[in-house]
Amino acid sequence: MWALLLAKDRGHTVIATTRQRDKVDRLKKAGADHVVLEQDIEKRIPELYPAGVDVVLELVGPAHMIKSLSLTARYGTVVVTGVLTKEWDQPDFRPSMIPPARNLTFYGMTNRGSLGPEDEGLDVVEDVLADVIAKVESGQFPRESFLDKVFKLEEVGKAHRYMEENKACGKVVCVVDAKSG
Repeated sequence: MWALLLAKDRGHTVIATTRQRDKVDRLKKAGADHVVLEQDIEKRIPELYPAGVDVVLELVGPAHMIKSLSLTARYGTVVVTGVLTKEWDQPDFRPSMIPPARNLTFYGMTNRGSLGPEDEGLDVVEDVLADVIAKVESGQFPRESFLDKVFKLEEVGKAHRYMEENKACGKVVCVVDAKSG
């Protein structure tokens, strides 16, 4: 959801994908130009963009990167930045599987910033975070665009089940009540 908001804020066309039909309207309301169900990705993306897309933000994990690379345009890039499947590798992957003139990169974050050389990207991350906070505080990024559900800390198990059942379309938050601790 954050990637969608940030991309739209910067003027990009966004194709959001989901496994659940009931999330389509929420993604469109948040600003997605197109929403494609996961089972239709390999058919719908080439219909929408026959030459491929410029960037794929791959949040599912390495197991989907070859499919994502097949959907990118010449000189397009797949950025693997999430591992929702808990599968950290692509079985039988060989670099020669990357289509010619396509780019594949992995991007991760730590408390110090992006993974890589010392402090690489930290200033950019801090600037993006400050910009996002300002847009949330001003209402430019309304809560309903990124916040799915709020639970009390005592309901953390319920919140976890909600996420495991893939019901969330946005952030799930557990509120810590300072008075109860």
